[in-house]
Amino acid sequence: MGFFKAYLLLYVFNTLLLEFVMLLFKPFLMHPFFAIYSLELGNHLSTKSLLILFIFMTYFACGLIDCIVGMSAERYFAFKNMHTKRQSKAPIIIFACFSGSSLVYLCLATIAVCFESVRDALVLTENEAATFLVKHLEGSLSSINPASILIFRPDIPAKSFAIGFAIFVSFVFSRYFAALIFLVLNATKTSISTAQMSDKIKKNNKMLLRCIYAQFFGFCTFAGFPAFAIVATFYFLSKPNSIISFCFLLMNCFGLYDILVTVIFIKPYRSFFVKIFEYFTYKYSRCRTKINPNINSKSIVPVGKIFDATSFALK
Repeated sequence: MGFFKAYLLLYVFNTLLLEFVMLLFKPFLMHPFFAIYSLELGNHLSTKSLLILFIFMTYFACGLIDCIVGMSAERYFAFKNMHTKRQSKAPIIIFACFSGSSLVYLCLATIAVCFESVRDALVLTENEAATFLVKHLEGSLSSINPASILIFRPDIPAKSFAIGFAIFVSFVFSRYFAALIFLVLNATKTSISTAQMSDKIKKNNKMLLRCIYAQFFGFCTFAGFPAFAIVATFYFLSKPNSIISFCFLLMNCFGLYDILVTVIFIKPYRSFFVKIFEYFTYKYSRCRTKINPNINSKSIVPVGKIFDATSFALK
């Protein structure tokens, strides 16, 4: 598996950290205004702290795609150099470029928002936020602290905003394009030269590629598409609606989906959890046997046999 396991562990680590930051932040987008409020820490943190949480949230999201790029590149070059059995450094270089740029973004953005002048250029100050809430949301000051809400300035020049937004979108979607290119290369390369591989290599390669495809599909479905829908809602819809709430519901499902995909598609992880489940099933059957001796514990079929016999995607 080469460095695939390292990329996969980093992927799981980024997923857990993203879920943790989302749990702390719990962002609430106050559509149709360009305003973000934290449902969990709203009245306890300053705008600087909320901006830093937002930066970390986007950083961990980019880290997930970086890992998908690394895993897909590792599979492609491992398959390409299968006959020479030479470990290519290209996947490490590609992953280092993307993850390094994400780290640079994290450092520069965090340092930038620590300056009050930068924050004031992006979001309204406490007094301006209070005036905005009184004008547009009557009675909201009783529950919303104006010092803890991110209201992006409506007077930002359209040209400057468009340039900054285009740079950020290009920064994020370059990872999508790289991952998509390597996934397509993996699919075409595997279909062309699959006859030259042994059965064991075929099974391992198919297992890893299915995991990558499922993770990329899940990230696009539960993170990429909702984020695009949220941005489109702010631009094209002027009345409050339930689209944003539905998008955040999808985002909250991503962590569970990702864990299930990793456990199901990677056989060693699947076997580990199946053994744990069988152990507790065995303990439960022993307890039932002690309570009711008429129960035959041999009639209980191990879950591993059922799972392997019915799941075609795991072989």
